Amino acid sequence: MSNFEKFNHWFSTSVTVKLVSVGILILLLLIPKSMISNLIEERQMRMHEAFKDITSIWPGQQLIAGPIISIPFKEYYKVEDEIKYNVRYAYFLPETLSSKVKIHPEERYRGIFKIIVYRSDIQLNGHFTKPDFSKWDVKDEDVIWDKAKLNLGINDLGGLEKGVEINWSGNNLSFEQGLVNKDFLKNGINASLSIDSFLNDKAKFSMNFNLKGSRMMEFEPLGKETEVIMEGNWADPSFKGSFLPDFREVSDSNFVAQWNVLNFNRNYPQQWLDSNSEITSSALGVDLFQSAGHYQKSERTAKYAILLISLTFLVFFLVEVVSKIKIHPFQYIMVGLALMIFYTLLLSVSEHIGFEIAYLISAILIIILVSWYSHVVFKTKGAAFQMGFTLSIFYGFMYVIVSMEDFSLLVGSIGLLIALFVLMYLTRNVDWYKRINTAEN
Repeated sequence: MSNFEKFNHWFSTSVTVKLVSVGILILLLLIPKSMISNLIEERQMRMHEAFKDITSIWPGQQLIAGPIISIPFKEYYKVEDEIKYNVRYAYFLPETLSSKVKIHPEERYRGIFKIIVYRSDIQLNGHFTKPDFSKWDVKDEDVIWDKAKLNLGINDLGGLEKGVEINWSGNNLSFEQGLVNKDFLKNGINASLSIDSFLNDKAKFSMNFNLKGSRMMEFEPLGKETEVIMEGNWADPSFKGSFLPDFREVSDSNFVAQWNVLNFNRNYPQQWLDSNSEITSSALGVDLFQSAGHYQKSERTAKYAILLISLTFLVFFLVEVVSKIKIHPFQYIMVGLALMIFYTLLLSVSEHIGFEIAYLISAILIIILVSWYSHVVFKTKGAAFQMGFTLSIFYGFMYVIVSMEDFSLLVGSIGLLIALFVLMYLTRNVDWYKRINTAEN
């Protein structure tokens, strides 16, 4: 036998060379794995673009802040011998504020992407005490009472479906578009308050209006005592903002949540002068969470791709060593590509039927494919059954890791420890030196 033939025989039969070759193949499979990760990110971006497309013709996320009273007053100053004045604004928040909201979600589609929008019925009740300027040493005659306004901040005015009125101490007042000061509320409506509005020490108000929006509905707890009750026929609400609900109940078809907030819980006072940038810093509300979790779960699953491929290749290698049936690197590549196709199947199918069922379907198809190929390679049904059983364990274990987000690291570490123990146990009687020498001779 020539030196070239000896080298070729050693190269094709050496266990060491086979291990190195398998390692290189695993590294090469990082390329399609990276492409799959980019594909998942691209699909996520397309979903966000679909959301932006819908919200360009439908009102966006809504934040309700108000009502807030704004009253101008004169502040005098002296320039040489002449007395002049500036007009400043004072703002007053309600003593009590009760917000009751019913949300009616609706589905809109852009291609295969489902976007959640809503209509809502909003009821605001509460009362104000008579504005007190004494803390700023402003005289009553310097207050311009007939220019007082009642302001209601609404994030997207396109969501109002009809005119808005408020019952103020028994009188109906109509709102107009615009705000007195946009330093702390960007968009909203206002109603004029006459001087008669402040004759009593206590002014009650109530109003009802309908508002459209997308996904998020939030309220600013402006009352000295604020109560917010929100309910809707949605099974997956995500409660957002600076405060969690004091009470919540979520069922398969609807939710109810209640907040109770005091002015001590916020970072701004009940009355102030000019602007206040903190006015929207304590919002609370609900996000009609649309589970796009199949993208996140697909991405997390793809992170375990190399681990799955490595374990599968290791099982193939051990079967090859034990059975003495040589597997060509091309056959390893075929198995690796089959395992990578699982992730594209999972992504594409989950966009239509959800992650869990898509995972089951994709895993079964790949297990059948690899098991059949194992039968072709090893020529035995036992090898096919063994690979099918092993892959079932691998995919089941990976699903548990992906699903148990909080404990995935713990479960994954324990699972890998068990897998390592099983491999050590199964190979405990293998004489690697003998096999290497046999291969090289």
